[in-house]
Amino acid sequence: MRSLQVEPTAEQLASAPQPPSAVREEYTQLPDSLPAVVARTARDVTAGASNAYDQAVRLQEYFAVNGGFEYDTEVAVGSGSQAIARFLRDKQGFCIHFSFAMAAMARSLDIPARVAVGFAPGSPQANGTVSVGLRDAHAWPELYFEGVGWTRFEPTPTRGSIPPYTVPDSPGSSTPDVARPSQEASSAPSAAPSASESCSGERRQLGPVRPRPRRPWCRRAATGRSGTCCWRGCWAGSRSSPSRWPRCCGGCAAGR
Repeated sequence: MRSLQVEPTAEQLASAPQPPSAVREEYTQLPDSLPAVVARTARDVTAGASNAYDQAVRLQEYFAVNGGFEYDTEVAVGSGSQAIARFLRDKQGFCIHFSFAMAAMARSLDIPARVAVGFAPGSPQANGTVSVGLRDAHAWPELYFEGVGWTRFEPTPTRGSIPPYTVPDSPGSSTPDVARPSQEASSAPSAAPSASESCSGERRQLGPVRPRPRRPWCRRAATGRSGTCCWRGCWAGSRSSPSRWPRCCGGCAAGR
């Protein structure tokens, strides 16, 4: 197995040219039933931003720092196209709420976006290793910048890690550049499965997930990267059935 650690700079992202039309057309689709408050909030939050990178950083800070949002795994997930609007109103949710809301808002600004599902950094152990379990299950948005590719952002408070290329150099920046280890981490090994405190299979959805067989409008990203939901089928299919898009993408995020 091979992997590539991409470490873009803020300057690279800020000066990125326009993405190819095929990428922009596919990854900026939004369902017609998405409430107008989503795009309106995106415009308000990013007012004055000079480029797509600045807009993305402002969206991330809105959710993670200065928007008054709280990380809460006990909130009702909701269903239907109003799920993101309710999240923006109530300002409580977990990683799927944060990642889908930021991706939807980015798309409304004509920035290609998708949601990835995987794991947070995990918990350092006494023997120098890192333990990653179900409690570290996580989701985050990825935005596309030409010349760099799909680029991770972290809007969820207290989870994951803030990408260094989103942290301003000025000492007055409110965004911390820190890794966020799992809560209640223990250095003692255990053979028992981890209890999920984050986005478990039951919670990684914005609405009810239908059982197999897999629906044709919910396809995983054809990138070879396990756990990435590209929304290609989700939101493209929502044109014919807009009420299904949160369910579909929730199932995609849950690996169904």
